[in-house]
Amino acid sequence: MKYNRNQSFHLSLTLAAFLFVGILTGCSTSAQHEIFFDPDVDRRDVTVQRVAIVPNRLPLNLDQQEMWRRHNWEIVRKEFEDRRFGVVDYNTSVNLFQRSGLPVEDTPGSRNKYAELAEELNVDFIIIPYYGTLFNSRNLVIFNTLYYRTVTTFQIYSRSQNDFLARIDATGEYTLRTGLGFLFLIIPSLILDSVDDAETIEFFTYAGLGITLIDFYNILMVSPEERWKSAFEASIRQGLQPLFQIYPAPTR
Repeated sequence: MKYNRNQSFHLSLTLAAFLFVGILTGCSTSAQHEIFFDPDVDRRDVTVQRVAIVPNRLPLNLDQQEMWRRHNWEIVRKEFEDRRFGVVDYNTSVNLFQRSGLPVEDTPGSRNKYAELAEELNVDFIIIPYYGTLFNSRNLVIFNTLYYRTVTTFQIYSRSQNDFLARIDATGEYTLRTGLGFLFLIIPSLILDSVDDAETIEFFTYAGLGITLIDFYNILMVSPEERWKSAFEASIRQGLQPLFQIYPAPTR
């Protein structure tokens, strides 16, 4: 198929517009992590077959605490089980953790209590998570960017070492950008009035309407809860990766 000059211009304009839209509008999820090891613990002496994930702190600004506790626990469980690690079930982990008195932290006997809990659960690692959230927005005239950030920290207790082996800090971010559709709608009135090109004006009008509909969908149809879930999942998955690189899947 051959394109005339005007058609080629509109095709190039369309491709450039969609590339621009892909960069500046819509939503995206990202994550990063950092791991810290106790230099006094020889990681080569540690083997892992089975773990327990205890439900620890949650951010106070999240409603439905038990739902979030279970949701994040399930993400961690799946990451371990997908790599053939054994994982103690949720109810057992919760009940024994609460019975041990470990929700009250930083007591002189905490380490001994972790040792007793690991023995009772028959696990090599106890994964102690801490979660935090942060929301902020950045507004620039007609452009709005919403940031749903989560912070996940894992403390890793080793039964064989009777010590905390590592700490992992990970952040996840769900970003929502809106406002670009309005810009497309006003471009014809700003710069194209002097150009007798109805097809170009029509393109910008329809593109603006389409992008605005996408904005409304992202704002109205995607709940804040789903955005927090995406951010938590990104931080949890990313945070566990360095641990799996050091301790690969067990052989059975």
